[in-house]
This record gives sequence, C-alpha cells and structure tokens, in this order.
Amino acid sequence: MRRMYSCVFVIVLGVLCASVLAHPGSGIVVTENGTIYFADVAQRTIWKVSPDGMRTALLRNHWTHDLKLTGDGTLYYEAEGDGNGGPAPRSLWRIEPDSKPERLIAYTNDFASFAGEPFTIDAEGNVYFAHSERDHSNNWRAILRKRTPNGDVSTLAGGHDNPLYADGTGTDATFRIVTAMTTGPDGAIYLCDRDHVRRVSLEGEVTTLVTALIDAKPSDPPEKRGPPTTINRLYGMCVADDGTVYIAYHAGRRVIAVSSDGIKSVAYRCPADWAPIGVAHCDGRLYILENPDSDSDNSGLRVQRVDADGTVEAIVKTNE
Repeated sequence: MRRMYSCVFVIVLGVLCASVLAHPGSGIVVTENGTIYFADVAQRTIWKVSPDGMRTALLRNHWTHDLKLTGDGTLYYEAEGDGNGGPAPRSLWRIEPDSKPERLIAYTNDFASFAGEPFTIDAEGNVYFAHSERDHSNNWRAILRKRTPNGDVSTLAGGHDNPLYADGTGTDATFRIVTAMTTGPDGAIYLCDRDHVRRVSLEGEVTTLVTALIDAKPSDPPEKRGPPTTINRLYGMCVADDGTVYIAYHAGRRVIAVSSDGIKSVAYRCPADWAPIGVAHCDGRLYILENPDSDSDNSGLRVQRVDADGTVEAIVKTNE
C-alpha cells in the first residue's frame, strides 16, 4: 500500500510540475521607486524586491499568473483555485499600499463573468479579460469583455462572423487566442493574439499593430513537449511611455520590441538555459522575468534588468 501511495504521489507531482513548466506566471510590475513585484507559480508566491535588492514574500499560497499595477501603487492580481479535476475557478484581488489583500471578484467557474489571466485594468477600475467561446464552425475564438467595478459585464470587442484577426469595432473585430494583455499609457488595451499585437480602444475599436511574431519552428525552445499553443506562444507584455510595446517570446528566447509605427526589433536575448516569460518597463529600463529550460540544471526564477545602453544586471534569483 505504501508503494502504491508513493507511485500516486510521484504521478501527481509530475503532473503539477509539467503544468507549471508549460504555463509559468508572466506577471511582473515595477513601481516608480524601483520596487519589483513578480508572480512565482511554482512556489505560489508573489515576490517583492525592494530597490536595494532585498527579496521578501508579499503574499504566499496564491496560484497567481498575472499582475497589474495602477498609478496610485495598487497591485491587482488574479488567482486560481482548486479545480478538483475540472476547470480551476478564477478570482481577482487587489492590494493597496500598506494594506491587506482584498478580494474583488469571488472564485468563479463562470468564465464569461471573469476568466482570470490575462487581464488588465483601467484608471476607472474597469477590468478587461478575454474569454474563449466556440464559433458557428466549432472553432475557438476569444471575446474581449469589460467588467465594471459594480460587476456589470459587457462585450468590448470580438465576434464570430468575420475571418480571424479581422479589425473593426465591437463584434465586427475577431480574436483567436489572447495570451497577454496590458493597458498602455494612452489608456488603450494592448494584447497578444496568437502571433499578432493588437490595440483596442476603450470604445472597442481594434487595430492590428504587427503580425508574424512567432517562429514557425523555434530552433531551440526551452520546453520540448506540450501543446504548440502553450509552448510556442507570446507571454507577458508591457507598453513604454513612448508607445513601444515589449513582448516576452518564451520559445524564441527573446524580448521583442514593436515601435508605435509597427517596426519590429529584438530588445533582449536570453542567455543559454533561460527564457523570458514576463517584461516590465520603468524609467527607461526593461525588467525581464525568466524561467529556466525544462532540462536545465537551473531552478527557480530570475529577474534581469536591461539599461538603456544595453547593460544587463541580474536583480534577483528565487533559488538563492
């Protein structure tokens, strides 16, 4: 009997580890004074790194993938509960400066009400999230929804009747798979839709900024097994004050920069055995959240800072 329990434990642990490796948290934000917060799915922790490099646990025992920070210093995060073999319920929380966590949306399996990550929030406290639905041909399409502070939910953009990646307003626009989302300095929503970067105004007007950001066959992906839409995907993103969009391309081991006029470039390449999963921009610097290759001797997460002149400095490693 003891041997059977040991086998079950090993199987469950393997499933959990595979899940973490296949879907790491991409949340990283930086305050104006240089304090960093980032999500650690494996340890169910949101870490806080002070400007002097001191790492402490802001919050433990929350399965969190995505974080957002508003101008008043309030931190928002989504959390997943125990699905007990089914879909995991999602919730939304916030932590105001020097306060305790406050739950804004109770855990729910009604993903049309709130679907968890990726999400973003505007200055008025409205929450935006993508919810996938089947279209008339039984293909998955994403619907971008808006949830007001009093809980009213409406469709901002996304529909079923036009070709995939169609631009337009409201339900005339279409999305396929939304994997990252953020709010830009112009107040608009920016999101990664499979291999596209798209901008959505608060009136629901969708425009595509750039396409073809994903390699058809990455030469050296950090994850070798799993669904292509999980392994070869765009993870965290942010928008700098000048309108440049930065995207963590995990399988490509690089951070992609997209200028406000749609010009692509490589802002950062990860060294061997690491790959980016999240990115933040503050005061002219990039902060890159990385996790190790699945077959690497490295463990934990690390944050790298890239200065405007290209200088790279390791800020923190969670296994140290």
